[in-house]
Amino acid sequence: MGLPWNLRLARGIRRLTLPLALVGGVVLQRGYGVRTVPIGMDTLPDTHPPGTRCLVDKRPSHVVVGAVVFAEVPGGTVLGRVESRFGDDRLQLAADNDASCFADLLRAPVPLRAVRGLVLVTFLPEPEVPRGR
Repeated sequence: MGLPWNLRLARGIRRLTLPLALVGGVVLQRGYGVRTVPIGMDTLPDTHPPGTRCLVDKRPSHVVVGAVVFAEVPGGTVLGRVESRFGDDRLQLAADNDASCFADLLRAPVPLRAVRGLVLVTFLPEPEVPRGR
């Protein structure tokens, strides 16, 4: 006589758990990642100060005005806020801090393919706690 249906179901679930977890991990690793705002990057100092960890969508399909993105520009990768869109493939980025040395890098429109990460969630850095002796 065979096993009861509930034990067969439990066995099947156990056999599928590891392969499904591995496939899910690969999908998550390819599509999402964590980026840290570099020290000295002062484009968005109030909302994304240096040291902020950001969960990003590596291949965003839709970027809206007001979204925060990491973009590859001729001077390197910068953090900026989407100010406007031109058609389906060009973005105008802006910095909240106009005095930032990186603000000049954001003046020219960038292609959508230059976006390296759409910021989904931010984790602000812990404030420095003075230590005793």
